[in-house]
Amino acid sequence: MIGNQYVGEHYMQNRKKVVIIAQRYGITPAIFGGAVESLIGSLAENNEIHHAIDLTIIQSYNAKARELTKKFKDTKFVFLRDSILGKLDFRIFGQRKNEEFMKGHIFSEYIYKSYRYIKKNIPDVDVIIFEEDSQIIGYKKFQRQFPGKVAYHSHLHEKPKKNVYYDYIIAVSEFCRREWLGLIPESRALVLLNGINLSRFKKRLSQDEKTQLRASLGIASDDFIVLYCGRLIPIKGVLELAMAITEIPEKNIRLLCVGSSGFSGGGETDYTEHIHALALKHTGRIIFTGYINNEELYKYHQISDIQVIPSLCEDAAPLVPIEGMCSGLPLIVTDSGGMIEYIDDACALVVSRDEIVKNLTKGIMRAKADDAWRRKASHEGPLRAEKFSEEAFYRNFVSLIETIASK
Repeated sequence: MIGNQYVGEHYMQNRKKVVIIAQRYGITPAIFGGAVESLIGSLAENNEIHHAIDLTIIQSYNAKARELTKKFKDTKFVFLRDSILGKLDFRIFGQRKNEEFMKGHIFSEYIYKSYRYIKKNIPDVDVIIFEEDSQIIGYKKFQRQFPGKVAYHSHLHEKPKKNVYYDYIIAVSEFCRREWLGLIPESRALVLLNGINLSRFKKRLSQDEKTQLRASLGIASDDFIVLYCGRLIPIKGVLELAMAITEIPEKNIRLLCVGSSGFSGGGETDYTEHIHALALKHTGRIIFTGYINNEELYKYHQISDIQVIPSLCEDAAPLVPIEGMCSGLPLIVTDSGGMIEYIDDACALVVSRDEIVKNLTKGIMRAKADDAWRRKASHEGPLRAEKFSEEAFYRNFVSLIETIASK
Protein backbone atom coordinates (compact mmCIF):
# COMPACT_ATOMS: atom_id res chain seq x y z
CA MET A 1 0.00 0.00 0.00
CA ILE A 2 1.27 3.46 -0.85
CA GLY A 3 1.64 5.70 2.18
CA ASN A 4 1.64 9.50 2.26
CA GLN A 5 5.31 9.77 3.20
CA TYR A 6 6.88 6.62 1.86
CA VAL A 7 6.48 3.60 -0.37
CA GLY A 8 6.42 0.13 1.08
CA GLU A 9 9.46 -2.10 0.66
CA HIS A 10 7.61 -4.22 -1.90
CA TYR A 11 7.25 -1.27 -4.30
CA MET A 12 10.78 0.00 -3.81
CA GLN A 13 12.27 -3.40 -4.62
CA ASN A 14 9.83 -4.36 -7.36
CA ARG A 15 9.05 -1.14 -9.16
CA LYS A 16 7.49 -1.90 -12.52
CA LYS A 17 8.91 -0.22 -15.59
CA VAL A 18 6.10 1.67 -17.27
CA VAL A 19 6.22 3.66 -20.49
CA ILE A 20 3.38 6.00 -21.43
CA ILE A 21 3.29 7.03 -25.08
CA ALA A 22 1.30 10.25 -25.06
CA GLN A 23 -1.08 11.45 -27.73
CA ARG A 24 0.80 12.89 -30.62
CA TYR A 25 1.18 16.62 -29.95
CA GLY A 26 -0.44 16.13 -26.55
CA ILE A 27 1.87 18.06 -24.20
CA THR A 28 2.50 17.35 -20.51
CA PRO A 29 2.55 19.38 -18.30
CA ALA A 30 -0.82 20.48 -19.69
CA ILE A 31 0.31 23.94 -20.81
CA PHE A 32 -2.28 23.86 -23.59
CA GLY A 33 -4.99 22.25 -21.48
CA GLY A 34 -6.51 18.86 -22.20
CA ALA A 35 -7.90 16.17 -19.89
CA VAL A 36 -5.50 13.42 -21.02
CA GLU A 37 -2.49 15.67 -20.58
CA SER A 38 -3.69 16.70 -17.11
CA LEU A 39 -4.07 13.05 -16.10
CA ILE A 40 -0.57 12.14 -17.29
CA GLY A 41 0.79 15.16 -15.47
CA SER A 42 -0.90 14.10 -12.23
CA LEU A 43 0.70 10.65 -12.52
CA ALA A 44 4.12 12.25 -12.85
CA GLU A 45 3.51 14.60 -9.92
CA ASN A 46 2.35 11.80 -7.64
CA ASN A 47 5.19 9.53 -8.72
CA GLU A 48 7.57 12.18 -7.41
CA ILE A 49 5.93 11.75 -4.00
CA HIS A 50 5.31 8.01 -3.86
CA HIS A 51 7.97 6.56 -6.23
CA ALA A 52 5.87 3.44 -6.79
CA ILE A 53 6.76 2.89 -10.46
CA ASP A 54 9.68 3.49 -12.79
CA LEU A 55 7.87 5.85 -15.15
CA THR A 56 8.87 7.13 -18.60
CA ILE A 57 6.64 9.48 -20.61
CA ILE A 58 7.24 9.82 -24.35
CA GLN A 59 5.74 12.82 -26.12
CA SER A 60 6.23 15.32 -28.93
CA TYR A 61 8.84 18.02 -28.45
CA ASN A 62 7.87 21.31 -26.86
CA ALA A 63 10.49 23.70 -25.51
CA LYS A 64 8.38 25.05 -22.65
CA ALA A 65 7.30 21.59 -21.54
CA ARG A 66 10.87 20.35 -21.66
CA GLU A 67 11.94 23.17 -19.36
CA LEU A 68 9.06 22.54 -16.94
CA THR A 69 9.79 18.81 -16.70
CA LYS A 70 13.37 19.37 -15.51
CA LYS A 71 12.05 19.44 -11.94
CA PHE A 72 11.03 15.78 -12.12
CA LYS A 73 13.53 13.40 -10.54
CA ASP A 74 11.61 10.12 -10.58
CA THR A 75 9.85 10.38 -13.94
CA LYS A 76 11.76 10.52 -17.20
CA PHE A 77 10.33 12.66 -20.01
CA VAL A 78 11.41 11.86 -23.56
CA PHE A 79 10.74 14.49 -26.23
CA LEU A 80 10.56 13.43 -29.87
CA ARG A 81 11.06 15.90 -32.68
CA ASP A 82 9.21 15.58 -35.98
CA SER A 83 11.01 15.52 -39.29
CA ILE A 84 9.35 17.07 -42.33
CA LEU A 85 8.26 13.56 -43.31
CA GLY A 86 6.79 13.02 -39.85
CA LYS A 87 4.70 16.18 -40.05
CA LEU A 88 3.47 15.12 -43.50
CA ASP A 89 2.61 11.68 -42.14
CA PHE A 90 0.52 13.28 -39.37
CA ARG A 91 -1.34 15.52 -41.80
CA ILE A 92 -2.15 12.62 -44.11
CA PHE A 93 -3.38 10.33 -41.36
CA GLY A 94 -4.88 12.95 -39.09
CA GLN A 95 -6.93 14.54 -41.83
CA ARG A 96 -7.83 11.57 -44.02
CA LYS A 97 -7.75 8.49 -41.76
CA ASN A 98 -5.69 6.81 -44.46
CA GLU A 99 -6.78 3.19 -44.95
CA GLU A 100 -3.31 1.98 -45.88
CA PHE A 101 -2.04 3.37 -42.59
CA MET A 102 -4.77 1.49 -40.74
CA LYS A 103 -3.66 -1.74 -42.40
CA GLY A 104 -0.14 -1.16 -41.19
CA HIS A 105 1.41 -0.39 -44.58
CA ILE A 106 2.41 3.12 -43.58
CA PHE A 107 4.24 3.78 -40.33
CA SER A 108 3.99 6.78 -38.06
CA GLU A 109 7.37 8.33 -37.43
CA TYR A 110 6.25 9.26 -33.92
CA ILE A 111 5.43 5.68 -33.01
CA TYR A 112 8.49 4.30 -34.79
CA LYS A 113 10.75 6.63 -32.79
CA SER A 114 8.92 5.68 -29.58
CA TYR A 115 9.52 2.00 -30.17
CA ARG A 116 13.11 2.61 -31.14
CA TYR A 117 13.70 4.52 -27.92
CA ILE A 118 12.10 1.80 -25.79
CA LYS A 119 14.02 -0.97 -27.55
CA LYS A 120 17.34 0.79 -26.97
CA ASN A 121 16.80 2.15 -23.45
CA ILE A 122 14.08 0.06 -21.74
CA PRO A 123 14.09 -3.37 -23.41
CA ASP A 124 12.80 -4.98 -20.20
CA VAL A 125 9.77 -2.71 -19.95
CA ASP A 126 6.86 -4.23 -18.01
CA VAL A 127 3.93 -2.26 -19.43
CA ILE A 128 3.60 0.06 -22.44
CA ILE A 129 0.52 2.29 -22.36
CA PHE A 130 -0.75 4.10 -25.44
CA GLU A 131 -2.88 7.15 -24.85
CA GLU A 132 -4.14 7.36 -28.42
CA ASP A 133 -5.53 4.39 -30.30
CA SER A 134 -5.32 5.84 -33.81
CA GLN A 135 -1.56 6.16 -33.58
CA ILE A 136 -0.84 2.46 -33.28
CA ILE A 137 -3.46 0.50 -35.18
CA GLY A 138 -1.53 -1.46 -37.77
CA TYR A 139 1.75 -1.75 -35.89
CA LYS A 140 1.76 -5.52 -35.66
CA LYS A 141 5.30 -5.38 -37.02
CA PHE A 142 6.41 -4.10 -33.60
CA GLN A 143 3.99 -6.17 -31.58
CA ARG A 144 6.21 -8.66 -29.79
CA GLN A 145 9.59 -6.99 -29.60
CA PHE A 146 9.21 -6.45 -25.86
CA PRO A 147 8.51 -8.83 -22.98
CA GLY A 148 6.02 -6.42 -21.38
CA LYS A 149 2.29 -6.04 -21.87
CA VAL A 150 0.72 -3.52 -24.25
CA ALA A 151 -2.29 -1.58 -22.99
CA TYR A 152 -4.49 1.10 -24.49
CA HIS A 153 -5.85 3.80 -22.17
CA SER A 154 -9.26 4.41 -23.72
CA HIS A 155 -10.42 7.97 -22.99
CA LEU A 156 -13.08 8.25 -25.66
CA HIS A 157 -16.33 6.63 -26.54
CA GLU A 158 -15.47 4.58 -29.58
CA LYS A 159 -16.81 1.62 -31.49
CA PRO A 160 -13.69 -0.49 -32.10
CA LYS A 161 -14.08 -2.93 -34.99
CA LYS A 162 -11.18 -5.11 -33.98
CA ASN A 163 -8.44 -5.43 -31.43
CA VAL A 164 -5.16 -5.42 -33.29
CA TYR A 165 -2.84 -6.35 -30.49
CA TYR A 166 -3.68 -4.82 -27.13
CA ASP A 167 -3.16 -7.15 -24.20
CA TYR A 168 -5.29 -4.90 -21.98
CA ILE A 169 -7.77 -2.07 -22.26
CA ILE A 170 -7.82 0.54 -19.50
CA ALA A 171 -11.12 2.40 -19.78
CA VAL A 172 -12.09 5.61 -17.98
CA SER A 173 -15.62 4.36 -17.26
CA GLU A 174 -17.66 1.18 -17.28
CA PHE A 175 -19.55 2.65 -20.23
CA CYS A 176 -16.29 2.94 -22.16
CA ARG A 177 -15.13 -0.52 -21.08
CA ARG A 178 -18.26 -2.20 -22.44
CA GLU A 179 -17.39 -1.06 -25.97
CA TRP A 180 -14.40 -3.43 -25.98
CA LEU A 181 -16.10 -6.54 -24.64
CA GLY A 182 -16.17 -9.23 -27.30
CA LEU A 183 -12.90 -7.93 -28.77
CA ILE A 184 -10.85 -8.67 -25.68
CA PRO A 185 -11.45 -11.07 -22.77
CA GLU A 186 -13.54 -9.42 -20.07
CA SER A 187 -10.79 -9.95 -17.49
CA ARG A 188 -8.46 -7.83 -19.61
CA ALA A 189 -10.81 -4.87 -19.96
CA LEU A 190 -10.21 -2.78 -16.84
CA VAL A 191 -11.60 0.50 -15.47
CA LEU A 192 -9.45 3.34 -14.12
CA LEU A 193 -11.60 6.24 -12.96
CA ASN A 194 -10.21 9.70 -13.65
CA GLY A 195 -8.96 11.99 -10.92
CA ILE A 196 -8.09 15.66 -10.54
CA ASN A 197 -6.13 17.96 -8.27
CA LEU A 198 -8.93 18.60 -5.79
CA SER A 199 -6.97 21.21 -3.85
CA ARG A 200 -7.10 23.49 -6.88
CA PHE A 201 -10.90 23.50 -6.84
CA LYS A 202 -11.24 23.60 -3.07
CA LYS A 203 -9.94 27.16 -3.12
CA ARG A 204 -12.48 29.78 -2.14
CA LEU A 205 -12.75 33.50 -2.89
CA SER A 206 -13.62 36.06 -0.25
CA GLN A 207 -16.90 37.90 -0.67
CA ASP A 208 -14.99 41.01 -1.79
CA GLU A 209 -13.08 38.99 -4.40
CA LYS A 210 -16.32 37.50 -5.70
CA THR A 211 -17.92 40.93 -5.93
CA GLN A 212 -14.92 42.35 -7.79
CA LEU A 213 -14.76 39.50 -10.31
CA ARG A 214 -18.49 39.58 -10.94
CA ALA A 215 -18.36 43.36 -11.43
CA SER A 216 -15.48 43.02 -13.91
CA LEU A 217 -17.70 40.74 -15.99
CA GLY A 218 -20.75 42.98 -15.71
CA ILE A 219 -22.58 40.59 -13.39
CA ALA A 220 -25.04 42.17 -10.94
CA SER A 221 -25.41 41.03 -7.35
CA ASP A 222 -28.86 39.53 -8.01
CA ASP A 223 -27.89 37.70 -11.23
CA PHE A 224 -28.23 33.91 -11.22
CA ILE A 225 -25.17 32.59 -13.03
CA VAL A 226 -25.18 29.35 -15.02
CA LEU A 227 -21.61 28.22 -15.68
CA TYR A 228 -20.33 26.37 -18.73
CA CYS A 229 -16.65 25.35 -18.78
CA GLY A 230 -15.06 23.73 -21.82
CA ARG A 231 -14.43 23.96 -25.51
CA LEU A 232 -16.97 25.70 -27.71
CA ILE A 233 -17.55 22.86 -30.16
CA PRO A 234 -20.78 21.24 -31.40
CA ILE A 235 -20.54 17.94 -29.48
CA LYS A 236 -20.41 19.82 -26.18
CA GLY A 237 -23.91 21.24 -26.64
CA VAL A 238 -22.95 24.86 -25.95
CA LEU A 239 -25.31 26.30 -28.57
CA GLU A 240 -28.21 24.30 -27.15
CA LEU A 241 -27.39 25.59 -23.66
CA ALA A 242 -27.26 29.16 -24.96
CA MET A 243 -30.64 28.64 -26.64
CA ALA A 244 -32.06 27.28 -23.37
CA ILE A 245 -30.88 30.38 -21.50
CA THR A 246 -32.56 32.67 -24.01
CA GLU A 247 -35.83 30.69 -23.64
CA ILE A 248 -36.00 31.59 -19.94
CA PRO A 249 -38.02 34.78 -19.38
CA GLU A 250 -36.12 35.82 -16.24
CA LYS A 251 -33.44 38.17 -17.58
CA ASN A 252 -31.22 37.82 -14.54
CA ILE A 253 -30.56 34.15 -15.34
CA ARG A 254 -27.36 34.46 -17.35
CA LEU A 255 -24.85 32.08 -18.92
CA LEU A 256 -21.16 32.45 -18.09
CA CYS A 257 -19.30 30.74 -20.91
CA VAL A 258 -15.70 29.90 -19.94
CA GLY A 259 -13.66 28.45 -22.79
CA SER A 260 -12.79 28.77 -26.45
CA SER A 261 -12.95 26.77 -29.66
CA GLY A 262 -9.75 24.85 -28.89
CA PHE A 263 -7.38 23.86 -26.14
CA SER A 264 -5.55 26.90 -24.72
CA GLY A 265 -7.47 29.24 -26.97
CA GLY A 266 -8.55 29.07 -30.57
CA GLY A 267 -9.97 31.39 -33.16
CA GLU A 268 -13.50 32.05 -34.28
CA THR A 269 -15.26 29.18 -36.04
CA ASP A 270 -18.61 28.90 -37.79
CA TYR A 271 -19.94 27.33 -34.61
CA THR A 272 -18.71 30.06 -32.25
CA GLU A 273 -19.99 32.70 -34.67
CA HIS A 274 -23.42 31.12 -34.39
CA ILE A 275 -23.29 31.29 -30.58
CA HIS A 276 -22.04 34.88 -30.63
CA ALA A 277 -24.81 35.84 -33.06
CA LEU A 278 -27.38 34.39 -30.65
CA ALA A 279 -25.78 36.33 -27.80
CA LEU A 280 -26.05 39.57 -29.77
CA LYS A 281 -29.77 39.00 -30.24
CA HIS A 282 -30.18 38.60 -26.49
CA THR A 283 -27.96 41.30 -25.10
CA GLY A 284 -26.58 40.62 -21.65
CA ARG A 285 -27.78 37.03 -21.37
CA ILE A 286 -24.49 35.36 -22.33
CA ILE A 287 -21.02 36.33 -21.04
CA PHE A 288 -17.85 35.05 -22.74
CA THR A 289 -14.49 34.95 -20.98
CA GLY A 290 -12.43 33.15 -23.62
CA TYR A 291 -9.83 30.58 -22.56
CA ILE A 292 -9.02 30.56 -18.85
CA ASN A 293 -5.97 28.76 -17.49
CA ASN A 294 -6.81 25.75 -15.32
CA GLU A 295 -5.12 27.38 -12.34
CA GLU A 296 -7.66 30.22 -12.49
CA LEU A 297 -10.82 28.22 -13.24
CA TYR A 298 -11.89 27.89 -9.62
CA LYS A 299 -12.56 31.64 -9.47
CA TYR A 300 -15.30 31.32 -12.08
CA HIS A 301 -16.84 28.40 -10.22
CA GLN A 302 -16.92 30.58 -7.12
CA ILE A 303 -18.97 33.34 -8.75
CA SER A 304 -21.52 30.94 -10.30
CA ASP A 305 -24.72 29.45 -8.91
CA ILE A 306 -24.94 26.20 -10.89
CA GLN A 307 -22.91 24.46 -13.59
CA VAL A 308 -24.35 22.82 -16.70
CA ILE A 309 -22.57 20.13 -18.76
CA PRO A 310 -24.79 19.80 -21.84
CA SER A 311 -22.81 17.18 -23.80
CA LEU A 312 -24.52 15.85 -26.91
CA CYS A 313 -21.94 13.13 -27.51
CA GLU A 314 -21.36 9.98 -25.48
CA ASP A 315 -18.83 11.59 -23.14
CA ALA A 316 -16.58 8.81 -21.85
CA ALA A 317 -15.63 10.53 -18.58
CA PRO A 318 -15.00 14.29 -18.59
CA LEU A 319 -13.13 15.95 -15.74
CA VAL A 320 -15.48 18.94 -15.66
CA PRO A 321 -18.15 17.39 -13.38
CA ILE A 322 -15.49 16.45 -10.80
CA GLU A 323 -14.23 20.04 -10.84
CA GLY A 324 -17.77 21.35 -10.41
CA MET A 325 -18.60 18.99 -7.55
CA CYS A 326 -15.35 19.83 -5.78
CA SER A 327 -16.17 23.54 -6.11
CA GLY A 328 -19.54 22.98 -4.46
CA LEU A 329 -21.60 23.78 -7.54
CA PRO A 330 -24.92 21.99 -8.13
CA LEU A 331 -24.76 20.29 -11.53
CA ILE A 332 -27.10 19.76 -14.45
CA VAL A 333 -25.75 17.15 -16.84
CA THR A 334 -27.04 15.23 -19.83
CA ASP A 335 -27.46 11.44 -19.85
CA SER A 336 -24.15 11.17 -21.63
CA GLY A 337 -21.99 8.05 -21.66
CA GLY A 338 -19.76 7.50 -18.65
CA MET A 339 -20.30 10.95 -17.17
CA ILE A 340 -23.21 9.75 -15.05
CA GLU A 341 -20.88 7.22 -13.36
CA TYR A 342 -19.04 10.14 -11.77
CA ILE A 343 -22.01 12.03 -10.34
CA ASP A 344 -24.99 11.03 -8.20
CA ASP A 345 -28.52 12.29 -7.58
CA ALA A 346 -27.51 14.16 -4.43
CA CYS A 347 -25.46 16.70 -6.35
CA ALA A 348 -26.70 16.62 -9.95
CA LEU A 349 -29.82 16.71 -12.10
CA VAL A 350 -29.64 14.46 -15.16
CA VAL A 351 -31.60 15.54 -18.25
CA SER A 352 -32.29 13.67 -21.46
CA ARG A 353 -30.59 14.72 -24.69
CA ASP A 354 -33.91 14.25 -26.46
CA GLU A 355 -35.46 17.72 -26.76
CA ILE A 356 -32.35 18.99 -25.02
CA VAL A 357 -33.12 22.73 -25.22
CA LYS A 358 -36.50 22.18 -23.58
CA ASN A 359 -35.01 19.88 -20.91
CA LEU A 360 -32.14 22.24 -20.10
CA THR A 361 -34.56 25.14 -19.79
CA LYS A 362 -36.72 23.19 -17.33
CA GLY A 363 -33.69 21.96 -15.41
CA ILE A 364 -32.21 25.42 -14.96
CA MET A 365 -35.53 26.92 -13.87
CA ARG A 366 -36.07 24.06 -11.42
CA ALA A 367 -32.57 24.49 -9.97
CA LYS A 368 -33.07 28.21 -9.48
CA ALA A 369 -36.43 27.73 -7.79
CA ASP A 370 -35.24 25.02 -5.40
CA ASP A 371 -32.93 26.66 -2.86
CA ALA A 372 -32.98 23.59 -0.61
CA TRP A 373 -31.79 21.30 -3.42
CA ARG A 374 -28.98 23.68 -4.33
CA ARG A 375 -27.82 23.84 -0.71
CA LYS A 376 -27.85 20.05 -0.44
CA ALA A 377 -26.04 19.60 -3.77
CA SER A 378 -23.46 22.18 -2.74
CA HIS A 379 -22.78 20.16 0.41
CA GLU A 380 -22.80 16.70 -1.19
CA GLY A 381 -20.74 17.56 -4.28
CA PRO A 382 -17.39 18.04 -2.52
CA LEU A 383 -17.92 14.80 -0.60
CA ARG A 384 -18.58 12.92 -3.83
CA ALA A 385 -15.53 14.52 -5.49
CA GLU A 386 -13.18 13.04 -2.87
CA LYS A 387 -13.57 9.70 -4.65
CA PHE A 388 -11.85 11.20 -7.69
CA SER A 389 -8.70 12.73 -6.25
CA GLU A 390 -5.45 12.50 -8.22
CA GLU A 391 -3.99 10.56 -5.28
CA ALA A 392 -6.72 7.92 -5.69
CA PHE A 393 -6.09 7.96 -9.45
CA TYR A 394 -2.38 7.29 -8.88
CA ARG A 395 -3.00 4.49 -6.36
CA ASN A 396 -5.46 2.80 -8.69
CA PHE A 397 -3.09 3.23 -11.64
CA VAL A 398 -0.25 1.54 -9.74
CA SER A 399 -2.59 -1.27 -8.72
CA LEU A 400 -3.61 -1.82 -12.35
CA ILE A 401 0.03 -1.89 -13.43
CA GLU A 402 0.71 -4.59 -10.82
CA THR A 403 -2.26 -6.57 -12.13
CA ILE A 404 -1.27 -6.24 -15.78
CA ALA A 405 2.42 -6.96 -15.26
CA SER A 406 1.77 -10.04 -13.14
CA LYS A 407 -0.39 -11.85 -15.69
